[in-house]
Amino acid sequence: MLKKSVLLALLIGILCFSAQSARCQMVVHAVSGTVKAINPSSKSIDVDFEDGSKGHFKTSSKSSVTLSFDNDLRGDAVDASDFKDVGSFAVIYYYGFASNRTAVAIKALGKGPFEKTVGKVVDFNKHDRLLTVRKSTGGNETFRLSDQAVVDTGMSLQSGRKYSPGKGYSVRVTAMQSNGDNVAVFVWSRR
Repeated sequence: MLKKSVLLALLIGILCFSAQSARCQMVVHAVSGTVKAINPSSKSIDVDFEDGSKGHFKTSSKSSVTLSFDNDLRGDAVDASDFKDVGSFAVIYYYGFASNRTAVAIKALGKGPFEKTVGKVVDFNKHDRLLTVRKSTGGNETFRLSDQAVVDTGMSLQSGRKYSPGKGYSVRVTAMQSNGDNVAVFVWSRR
């Protein structure tokens, strides 16, 4: 009788562990580019990325997928299925890989102009929120990191107020001019 009780407890434990691991979340990532087409019939959008390549995303219509998505960033965006601003430069929030990506929300940034910089972090002044980057083309450039900036670290999305990069991080910064400052609106960051 004791063996049956132990086996039953072990089986229940395994099933509970399996049920917990089945409730995983999809991590939401972000890319920036110009929304070129919205296709309501196929529930998709087409995007021209900053590097000149093109992308295609399915749009999510309130799916049952559990998402790991920062509430502040989500609140500052429009559900992908409701987005209508063709021609706008935007941050596209998505999950999935390669040709199987689903856009869940989009944050329009307007028509620009936007400056794109690629390089490595040489300094981050946390108090003043100033990010200094050694550009891959040479020289340094400093960006003010606004609270509304979108940062994709590869592991998660963060708002600009939560981002704290280390020296040497690789970054791609998309910025715009505001009151004489280079203000970062999107940062792709990797260690």
